[in-house]
Amino acid sequence: MQPALAREDDEELVRSFGAARFTGGAVEAGNLDAVLDAAVLGERALAWVRGGGAYAGVIPQALPAPERGVRGRLVLVP
Repeated sequence: MQPALAREDDEELVRSFGAARFTGGAVEAGNLDAVLDAAVLGERALAWVRGGGAYAGVIPQALPAPERGVRGRLVLVP
């Protein structure tokens, strides 16, 4: 299981979403199975995802181009 990554001030919120592990530190490129990019980091967040992993963004025009077999999806909340 991969840890959740967020600012340390957001640990309680992230854990309330079900994260079993949390880190406020840096992440090496290609080290995560998936990223939900609610901060709209785009290509920077995509770089954290391992080849064949998954990336989910929240703004259509900010969805980075797919690379390394990473599946990209858009999450829209009505």
